[in-house]
Amino acid sequence: MQRGAIEQALKEIDAAFARLEQGTYGICQGCGRSIPVERLEILPYARCWVPCQLRAG
Repeated sequence: MQRGAIEQALKEIDAAFARLEQGTYGICQGCGRSIPVERLEILPYARCWVPCQLRAG
């Protein structure tokens, strides 16, 4: 189980680097709003801001 969690985290980090290169890092994939810096400081590979994340489940 630990290995799977690590592999998933690495995939999320790789995806964050891709968004950075594309110029879309920090933009919510759910609604297109900016993800607050405070969230990105806690979870640098966040794809969504909290309200969209809660809706996604």
